Amino acid sequence: MESPIDKFVDWYLSLPKSHQMDIGAIVGSCCPGFDFDISDIDKISFRFIDGVKRSLVNRQLEVGMTLLLKSAIEFYFISRRSNESDWVETKLKLEALAKKTNSEKFANSARETEFRAKQWVATCKKWYEVREYFTDDYLRNYEIGN
Repeated sequence: MESPIDKFVDWYLSLPKSHQMDIGAIVGSCCPGFDFDISDIDKISFRFIDGVKRSLVNRQLEVGMTLLLKSAIEFYFISRRSNESDWVETKLKLEALAKKTNSEKFANSARETEFRAKQWVATCKKWYEVREYFTDDYLRNYEIGN
């Protein structure tokens, strides 16, 4: 059986750098087992993957890390960014902020929302393609060495 952590790392490294940074920063700052400074943005992805790979010591630790990652990724990202319609509200909020504050930065962010939405939908689709390696049945069999 293939290592679920290796599959996770392959998935993560296939993502756009901005997505790697989002995931690394949010999961790395919200979940136990990651102890790094997210203010050094150039090193977030490296430090996040380093933390993930520390679970490769044994299969039980690897399964535990996989369960943590699966839950965090699905809660913080997949459930909120997998559908382009989820981004409509974000765009409307940014447009309202741009109008209210007369901010070009908010206006630019609103214009970029459609592109970002398509990128995140693609990232979520990639997640669904590797998710079979994170199911309870797969992890049970992997843990006992089947």
